[in-house]
Amino acid sequence: MIKVPENIKKAIRDCAEFENKANMNERIIYRWLEQMKLTEETCSDISRNMEDAFIDYCKMTNNPEEFIEVIENLK
Repeated sequence: MIKVPENIKKAIRDCAEFENKANMNERIIYRWLEQMKLTEETCSDISRNMEDAFIDYCKMTNNPEEFIEVIENLK
């Protein structure tokens, strides 16, 4: 039988909790992007599709402030 150290148990629990919160926040963000017509399906110009930018800035590089700046600089 494998004994799981307390720090690993905490990491597993934290990971599950934070993943759940991240998923909920992601749904909120995508709904807002859709309402603002900033998704591939809703935008009038492909340069206004912010779905890939969200992934790049927030999920891949952990740079949410730049993502916010990109959105705020849209015309």
